[in-house]
Amino acid sequence: MPCERDYLKILKSQSKSFKRIFFVVDALDECLDDTETNTLNSFLEACQELPDNFRLLFTSWPDPKLSALIRPGCELPITANDDEINSYLRKFIESRPQLNGIVEKGCKTDPLFRDKTLETIVQKSQGMFLLAHLHIQSLASTHSLATHSLAEFKNSLAQLSTSPDAVYATALERIKKQDRPQRQLAMKALNWLVHAERQLSVDELAHALAIHTGVDESRSEPWQLPKAAEIIGIEDALISACVGIVVVLPATDNKKTVRLIHATAEEYIKRNQAIGFPNEEAMSTSMLTRTCLDCLTRIPLSIGSPPESSIDDICQQYPLFRYAANFWGIHLDKATSSKGDLYKLAWRFVSDKLKLDTAVHVMSDPRISHEANVSGVHIAAFFGLEKLVRKAIANNKNVNFNAQTKRGETPLHWAVTHGRRSFAEFLIQEGAELNVPNVDKRTALHKAIMAGDRDLVDVILTSGSLNLELEDSEGYTCLRRAARYGQLKTVEALLKSGADVDAADKDGYTALRWAAHEGYKPIIKFLVHHGASVRTSGRGSWTLLNWAAQEGQDDMVKFLVKCRVDLDSTDADGFTALRWAMKYNRSTTAWLLIQARADVNKPDNRGTQPLHAAVQSCCGPDSSKASMNLLWLLLENKANVNAQAGKLGQTPLHLAAVGGSSSVVWLLLENGADLRRLDSKNRTALHCAITSKNAAVCRTLLQKDGDYLVHAVDQHGLTPLHDAALGGSSAIVSLLLENGADLRCVDSNRRTALHCAIQGEHAEVCQILVQRGGNHLVLAVDDEKRSPLHHAASWGNLSVVGMLLDHQAPIDSQDSKGLTALHVAVSQGYEKVVELLLQRGAGTHVAIAKRKRTAMHIAATLGHLEIVETLLRHGAEVDVRDSRGETPLHLADAHGHRMVKKFLVKRGADVQCLNRRGSTPGFPKAMPKETGVTDTVLPVVEDERVGLNGAPIQEEVKNWWKGDKRFAARVEDE
Repeated sequence: MPCERDYLKILKSQSKSFKRIFFVVDALDECLDDTETNTLNSFLEACQELPDNFRLLFTSWPDPKLSALIRPGCELPITANDDEINSYLRKFIESRPQLNGIVEKGCKTDPLFRDKTLETIVQKSQGMFLLAHLHIQSLASTHSLATHSLAEFKNSLAQLSTSPDAVYATALERIKKQDRPQRQLAMKALNWLVHAERQLSVDELAHALAIHTGVDESRSEPWQLPKAAEIIGIEDALISACVGIVVVLPATDNKKTVRLIHATAEEYIKRNQAIGFPNEEAMSTSMLTRTCLDCLTRIPLSIGSPPESSIDDICQQYPLFRYAANFWGIHLDKATSSKGDLYKLAWRFVSDKLKLDTAVHVMSDPRISHEANVSGVHIAAFFGLEKLVRKAIANNKNVNFNAQTKRGETPLHWAVTHGRRSFAEFLIQEGAELNVPNVDKRTALHKAIMAGDRDLVDVILTSGSLNLELEDSEGYTCLRRAARYGQLKTVEALLKSGADVDAADKDGYTALRWAAHEGYKPIIKFLVHHGASVRTSGRGSWTLLNWAAQEGQDDMVKFLVKCRVDLDSTDADGFTALRWAMKYNRSTTAWLLIQARADVNKPDNRGTQPLHAAVQSCCGPDSSKASMNLLWLLLENKANVNAQAGKLGQTPLHLAAVGGSSSVVWLLLENGADLRRLDSKNRTALHCAITSKNAAVCRTLLQKDGDYLVHAVDQHGLTPLHDAALGGSSAIVSLLLENGADLRCVDSNRRTALHCAIQGEHAEVCQILVQRGGNHLVLAVDDEKRSPLHHAASWGNLSVVGMLLDHQAPIDSQDSKGLTALHVAVSQGYEKVVELLLQRGAGTHVAIAKRKRTAMHIAATLGHLEIVETLLRHGAEVDVRDSRGETPLHLADAHGHRMVKKFLVKRGADVQCLNRRGSTPGFPKAMPKETGVTDTVLPVVEDERVGLNGAPIQEEVKNWWKGDKRFAARVEDE
């Protein structure tokens, strides 16, 4: 089932759909305010969490307690309308047969009797709905058609009072005049309803009254606790005896509840019980205490702790048991008479382990109800019953002050947990051990600090020998927990008592670090003044100054500067406070640190300096005005503008070029950045800008020193033009050419910019370069004698192949391994490129130098059926032989390409052609004709991996192009 918090979440969620919400709470003074449910406080706390679009309206009878809890924006008196009161009274009379009968009887002699009756009650009520309700309730409960005359009714009507107090006074006088049994029933019931710690059910009150009556009637005889089933007819008798000031209400769990008719009735009885019942001892909490203890001590139990099902049965048979278990101690503490006998009874109960365990199991506090091995001193500590334990000691009872529950908690733990300071002091005086840990490794001092009880902390700290360095299960010492939760006075007291200010947990967290983590500046300053180390040695090598810089705690930075801490101390990553300020864009913090002479050039573990970090921040997606301010600040304070960082050796200018910020590049150049400074790969800032395709940055750099930059080469011999061509930026390529870039320049592999553009598949850039470079670029070959046409064919770039051919690229040019562009296109399976090359005159007869294989051999080896067909269509020889005498049919058969083999046979390939091993396609040897094998029918080789001689084909991947991963062909292992 959903809990209160779930309903609150739903309410908050739904409220977002409305501009304003009016939330009306009627009769707030009637809300339960007992210690068990804490309903009123919980409800008001939930109201405080409601969003700002809520407007709250509370209605309540004047109540000082509510006035202290609520500070309304305005207060308005509410007066009931006479017509509304009249309507309510009319319906009430009609719903009560006895009362309606009396009124009907009056109407027989006076037709206006009903109206006069209602008018009288309305006048007496004086606009108070409560008073009208009290009057009509009193008349209904005290008059019946059978036992009262009309004259008596009229007399009661005339004597109705004009204030609630007068109504209550009249009711009490009527109770006093009743017969003794009724008077005592009413008196006992009122006593319970006035002094009970929470609202009671009818069954609970009935059981309480039955227990009290049974004890009184059997003082000299054996007596058994009455069961719920034995108590009959109490509800009607109770309502009658209490003459209308007690009401019974239905509850959600089918259990009726009983209470006084209004909260003002309780207040009146408490104020006037001495006057109303001057000689009645029963009107006190002593009677409630005795009744609770009688219930607890007389519960019939078998040996052994009862199971849950048995406890539920006990609560059903003896309805008061649950209430008694939860509140007997509170009533005993408030008892005003006969306390000696009550203490004896109470000690007898807490000394009975079985009965105490049973009572503990039904207590509402889960910290108690789930415990075991609870002693009498524990439960006394829970209620704060110091006098009870003192009486037991005086009577030589066995009292163990260091008894431990199942969770290892002593009575001192319980006294501290439940805020019983006086009892805790008493336990310590009696020699209770202070350093006993519970299962969570927490001592009483830990618990006092967790409860935030300064008084109890002082009591414990001044009481004896303490081990202040004990860690609980979460790794907290008392000092670390106090520091984390902002308890300055407790921190002071612990240090005064000798706590180790620098004690750290396994993660390196000290009290100072926890205080910083939670932002408690007074505690931070106090700890530093008392010698706390501003640096921890745990994981991360945390420093207080770094934390202050991260958080922008400028006053803390000033404080630490005055304390002369090391401004350049680093953490595990080599970050100083200045670096952290840069990372979080803390401009003022960085300024404070620099003014205090922090090192603006201190590198981190990767060699990155603050200026590098500032440049990266300015060029990043989260760049802001604060980032630029930090950059200006560093440059103004002599940060090394040409410092090289990390393995790449990049300067701030390199980083700005990569980041693409023209303004940052300009600012660095204006502050002395060296355009000619190279990184570890001999790259200039222009190379970096081109790699990142930042045309605006390129233009800025070229304007400063274009003559040098445009010709600079990196460690691979790449010029900026090579990089631009490979990156495919037409604008940058054009810009470089305008600034004098040399189209003839080659890299360490003798590649031109055109080679790079083709490799990057940038047709537009290729067009620009060919137009500007002419035949020289088209004819240029790299160190493997590969022309641009080779490269274009290997990448399958049809448009570039066509463009190169248009500019007289030699179509049958062979590289160092004898490959032509056609070989390359065939090996990659680019059908359209093969078709174009053949159309433009590529020779099908050209053979690779080493094996003498033509394009047909390659196509058959790789199973490119369409390309085989294209080659044959353009005049390729079907039975062309390589250096081993193998035809395309041999190779197609050897590699299992059945479709290619069938096609070649169909196109006239010689199936009886012998290679140098004497084998025909599909046979290990030439076979005689009498074997029945025809010239056109070949056996199918089912295993695609079986070669000519029946052995598995050994294959490897050989790179035909050095450094070109796109171009590879599988060849049979020689």
